[in-house]
Amino acid sequence: MTATRELPGHLPVTTRSEEARRYFQVGRMMAFQYQSRRAVAALDAAIAADPTFVLAYLHRGGMSDPVDRGEYFEQARAHREVVTDDEGLMVDAFHAFLWEPRVDDAIAIFTDLAERYPSDPYLPTYLGLRYLHNLGKPAEARAQFERALERDPEFVPARLWLGQVALQAGTLDEAERHFTAYLDRAPQEPRAHDCIGLLRQRQGLYDEAAASYRAALDRDPEFTDSHTHLVGVAIERALKRLERAVENGDADTAESTYTTVARVFLPGTPTLEGRVSVAQHWAASPNRLTLETTELHVSADGQYATEVGRFRMGDGPQSAGNHMTIWAQTVDGWKIHRSMWSSD
Repeated sequence: MTATRELPGHLPVTTRSEEARRYFQVGRMMAFQYQSRRAVAALDAAIAADPTFVLAYLHRGGMSDPVDRGEYFEQARAHREVVTDDEGLMVDAFHAFLWEPRVDDAIAIFTDLAERYPSDPYLPTYLGLRYLHNLGKPAEARAQFERALERDPEFVPARLWLGQVALQAGTLDEAERHFTAYLDRAPQEPRAHDCIGLLRQRQGLYDEAAASYRAALDRDPEFTDSHTHLVGVAIERALKRLERAVENGDADTAESTYTTVARVFLPGTPTLEGRVSVAQHWAASPNRLTLETTELHVSADGQYATEVGRFRMGDGPQSAGNHMTIWAQTVDGWKIHRSMWSSD
């Protein structure tokens, strides 16, 4: 077995193949940028080059669904005796937050390793992701991502995640700063362009957002997140048109938002059949409508999208609830095909 050639102050990476090490470095970097397809390909190549590569198995398990995850973890555990003690602690940490879950145990291990390897930017990033995704503590996550950036100012995953935390908090100037720095340092990465698109979409700059998503797809046509986000831009635009139409009692604009055979299920209202009846309903009761998308899933063929979101009608809390909407791609763009609303 060969020891790592990482810089001093970095966690050891044990493998018997320098080729496997190179693949692992790529796969880990892609995993931290949530570029799943490229991460999986690189980590699979690392494992093929060294079937005893513990850290490659761990990260590959982290990119897998729960059904397959256990197989990769068992392989990592089976070869634990050939790696350093601290790599063995990584096995414990991954097991704690992926399989148990015992997130506090993972936090304790990553915290200890981050103190003992003061130059490694990955270790505080592991911590930050656990705080962000498992514990819902964005302030603690932000502190860890900043710590990673202090260790390596060119470490682009830290820029990505600092931007994401800022975007979630609505501090768009800060998100702009981090996402722009990410793009400047990794202009070839689709995720960097996708992040700029998310920011522009939040700012209501839909043309600019769509252009950024297309730039991401120019760099990787199979980058599924940007495909979904492009659909999201079109749907958000349609929802804004519907909001204005409902407020103004504009039947023509409301009608244009739906397919000809749309069906809409509203609380306390008979099923609305066809876009004409939907439009007549909205025109007959002008009101302030606010729609927000919380989930969006696009079908594999790109012809349908399922949106889950929130609505508010007027200003009273009694007029709020959830909606699930199926959108269809038509020659005239994305249209509402089915929609079911439920009040809180």
